[in-house]
Amino acid sequence: MSPRSTNYSSQFQEDTFAYSNFFYKHVGGSYLEVGGLDGVTLSNTMWMHHALDWRGLLIEGSPISFSKLVKNRPNDINVHAAICGNRTIVHFVDEQIAFGSAVSGIYEFMSPKFRERWHGSSQLKDMLEVVCVPLTELLTFYSIRHIDFFSLDVEGGELGVLQALDFNCVTFNVIVVEADGTNPEKDSAVRELLKSKGYNFHSRAVHNDWFVRRGWTPSKAPP
Repeated sequence: MSPRSTNYSSQFQEDTFAYSNFFYKHVGGSYLEVGGLDGVTLSNTMWMHHALDWRGLLIEGSPISFSKLVKNRPNDINVHAAICGNRTIVHFVDEQIAFGSAVSGIYEFMSPKFRERWHGSSQLKDMLEVVCVPLTELLTFYSIRHIDFFSLDVEGGELGVLQALDFNCVTFNVIVVEADGTNPEKDSAVRELLKSKGYNFHSRAVHNDWFVRRGWTPSKAPP
């Protein structure tokens, strides 16, 4: 069984990588996807949901994508919000360009290089205002203490999400964090932070950094 044998696929085969390296034949697991889009397009958890009966929490800031998410993933917990350190209002760029909503995100969190590449003509006054909440607050509200697979892709805001997360309240077996190269300082800081929280850097695969909880033993597919 392989994620490539179905129509459900991640952008850079993250689902295949996760299954083959960490969750081989793991049925009934749990996931957290921050940056869930519509729950299907470029989803890192869609295949697990359908093929392995996994369930979890999907968080998406785009109103357009979220309206589709609740229809596409009705058996998951779906939350319309952005994630940051403190409750506040942020501006969401939701332009359907290039990869569509996959390059949408919180304007305040994007690196200057990313803004220029994808949203150079965007004006703050034209952007959507979205509530931004700490991830710990949502996990506490839904009584979530452990997640098997945490996928974090918020177009530049990954470090802020992790800095505000109370790792004493929740554990993860595997964390994948987008690291597209537009902000190397951020990527390095994410590695150092997760190392200090008990998560070993596993590997870099395309535009993602993978981390494994220290002391946890993955289930790896045979060669």
